[in-house]
Amino acid sequence: MKKTTKMMAIFCLTASLLTACGNPMKKMDKNTVYLKKDNTVESLSVEDFDKSYYKEEELKSFIEEEVKSQQEARGEESVSVSEFKVEDKKVTLDLKYQSVEDYVQFTDTILETGTYNEQVFQDSFTFIDADSKEEVVDGIKEDGELQYIKIKDPEEIQVLVDGDILYYSKSIELVKKNLVKVPAGTESVILYKQKG
Repeated sequence: MKKTTKMMAIFCLTASLLTACGNPMKKMDKNTVYLKKDNTVESLSVEDFDKSYYKEEELKSFIEEEVKSQQEARGEESVSVSEFKVEDKKVTLDLKYQSVEDYVQFTDTILETGTYNEQVFQDSFTFIDADSKEEVVDGIKEDGELQYIKIKDPEEIQVLVDGDILYYSKSIELVKKNLVKVPAGTESVILYKQKG
C-alpha cells in the first residue's frame, strides 16, 4: 500500500511539473500575452474579483458570449477558452487565438509582428541591448534574423516569446530572456531571435 501511495505521489508531481514545463503560461500570474513560434497567441488575464456585487456566473456568461460572437465572425478556431477560474478573490482567464489578427480583433491591444528591418523602425525607437542593458548607439545589425513585436495595450502587460529577446524599446522592462513588461498605453517594440 505504501509503495502504491508513493508511486501515485511521484506520478502526480511529475505530471504537474510536465504541465508547467510544457506551457510557460502556467507559471504566469500577471496579464500576459504569449506569441508562439507557430504564430498562434495565448493570453492570460488575472484580475481582482473581490467585490460583493461581482458574480462569477455572470462574468462567465459574458465571456462565453464574447467568444461565441468572435467565433461566428472569424471562425470557430479563432478564439477558445483554455481556462476560467475564480480563486482567492482573483479571476483568471486563459484564452487561445489562432492568429495575431484574431487576438487583435478580440482585445483592445494594438499588436503587429514580423521580421525586423531597420528601415521600419529607423529613428522611431531608442533600443536597449538585453545583454548589456545599455542603449544601442550603432544601430541593430541583425536585419532579416530577428522577429519584432510592436505592441500598445491600455493596461500594463507582459509579453512572452518563443526565443531570446535581444533588444527592446526604452519604455520596456526586461523580466527574463523571453519575457518583458510593457507599460500601459505606450507603443513598445521587442526584437527577438526565435527558437529554431
